Amino acid sequence: MQDNDFFISKTLSRMDLNTTSKDVYPLTYWCRTVHSKYEMWNTKPHSHTFWELHLCLSGSCEIESGDTKFLLTERKFLLFAPRQKHTVLSQSPDFCKFVWGFSVPDEALQKSLLSAYRTPALQEADEELLHSISLILENTASRSYGFHSIIKAQLHSIFLALARQAGCAEHGEYEKTHSEEMAQITEYIRENLAANITTDDVSAAFFAGKGRIERLCKAEYGMTFAELKRKLQTEQIRKLLQEDDLTIDEIARQTGFADRYSMGKFFKKAEGMPPVQYRKSFRK
Repeated sequence: MQDNDFFISKTLSRMDLNTTSKDVYPLTYWCRTVHSKYEMWNTKPHSHTFWELHLCLSGSCEIESGDTKFLLTERKFLLFAPRQKHTVLSQSPDFCKFVWGFSVPDEALQKSLLSAYRTPALQEADEELLHSISLILENTASRSYGFHSIIKAQLHSIFLALARQAGCAEHGEYEKTHSEEMAQITEYIRENLAANITTDDVSAAFFAGKGRIERLCKAEYGMTFAELKRKLQTEQIRKLLQEDDLTIDEIARQTGFADRYSMGKFFKKAEGMPPVQYRKSFRK
């Protein structure tokens, strides 16, 4: 693996990708395509309380905002800020545009966007933006499983592209907290007890040094990795003895022991009685 590939892999492994509470999502008012041959155009100057993106898909259109006239042609777009007056002067018969009206709930981000886009300017859409719009249109047409989620994701991608272009700073931290990371490590150990995993295995799986694994165990549970593993083994043995009709040999294999005797010795030390006696006492 190349150095940069390793960096990407390690960075991704450290990121909390399960929550969206720190992400800034725009609120959509409308999203549609507008065709010259189907529309009744509003030729009066008007504005909205939200942002409006106009991206030409085909043909051409002349739009006026303030004292400036813009010729919107294929791949070109205009982004109008809230309360920014604009009007359509004319359009070709084959004119079609993608229109998205949205608001930005985050005040700091809204301020940054207003500073960057206070004055409208004709811009060229890059391949990434065009690809996002293409996916939106394709999924709207197909309405295949998950199409709604894909459309929302692509709108978010367009929004982030606009925010980056405006030079907006990163909002929030996205690395896992110690608790999140330790919860995932704990679950990984629990799910792989049968493999009798070690700190080396966990270190490789989470791209974290063995020292870090030990520190996380100590900080979260006040115990070493070995102690945590023994605790999880004990809990799993108790669970299987209580709930399942597995044999003692099968339980031993599922919890990382070579045979029933080594598991029995381990369990008796932890619980004060052998597995068979525990199962009988629980079923009384």
